[in-house]
This record gives sequence, structure tokens and C-alpha cells, in this order.
Amino acid sequence: MAELVDAQVSGTCDLWVVEVRVFSWAPLSLDGRVVAGSRASKENMKVSFQPRNKPISIHMHDGDIPNSLGFSGSVAIDTETQGLNPLRDRLCLMQLSAGDGHCHLVQFTRKTFNAPNLKKLLKNPNVVKLFHFARFDLAIIKQNLNTLCTPVYCTKVASKLVRTYTERHGLKDLTKELLGIDI
Repeated sequence: MAELVDAQVSGTCDLWVVEVRVFSWAPLSLDGRVVAGSRASKENMKVSFQPRNKPISIHMHDGDIPNSLGFSGSVAIDTETQGLNPLRDRLCLMQLSAGDGHCHLVQFTRKTFNAPNLKKLLKNPNVVKLFHFARFDLAIIKQNLNTLCTPVYCTKVASKLVRTYTERHGLKDLTKELLGIDI
């Protein structure tokens, strides 16, 4: 898993320097499930993970993913922009990972976006797109790539539905509580 540091990227899209934090772990399975009608609690939501022994590779792409790159099942996606207004601020970078130890960073340096391979992936009904706070990412993808991304799974919405005992649903809070890892 790799996390792009938003504060380092905002407003610096035309620069080639991007801070990337790479973690050498990946969640493998959910041990506990919340049964419909039961109250969600920290005790019945257990996640196990194993350290990844091999390094994570990061692949940079200019404007689109290669035609040969394929994802099946699901892909985690995060976007970086010049600001927080989808109507004003452009897409700078998109991060994609299937959780297989490879992180693909697509850098957008132009004002026009022609990314046919990426658009095909975003529209693929057989690949679930995972986001945290999907509302912003989906808006920026629609605005810049003119693509409706489906099907979508948002970890923030899932957290709000399941973790009703708290108001803290940020990615930092989720990784701390569920995995015991500070980011």
C-alpha cells in the first residue's frame, strides 16, 4: 500500500517531486463480521494482516495507464488535485493499486485529459473501485476525465454505516483502530 501525502502535492502538480509513503503490509482478511441488526463495536470488528516481505514497486505513468495493465476484482484509487474545488482545480495525479505490491501513479501535466485506458478501467463493471471519501474523487474524475466511475465502494461511507459508536471516520482513524498502525 502506498499513500500519497496530500499536503505535499497540493499546488505542486507541475513539479516532478511527490512524497510517497510506502507501507510494507496489506490487510489479508476480516476475522469478524458485523451481523445485521447487531451493534457494531471495536470488539467484533477484527482485521488481521501479515507483513509483506517483498518491497512495493511504484510505477510512474504519464497521462494514462499502459494498455497492457489490467486489474481484476478490485482496485484502490486515490486522486490528488491542485485544490479542493472540483470545478476550479484540476486533477494532477491518480494512484491505483490492486493490493499486489504494485502502485501505479498516473501523472497529469496537461490541461486536457485523454486517457482511454484509464477511462476503460474506471467504467469496467467487473472491477470494483475502492475509495476513501469517494465523493470528492468521483467528482474530480467526472470533471476532468468526463467519466462516471462504477461500481464504487467507499470506505468512509462503510465506516459510517458500521462504526456507529464513533464520529471519527477518517483514513487515519480507520487504520489506527482496525490495524493498529499510525499514518
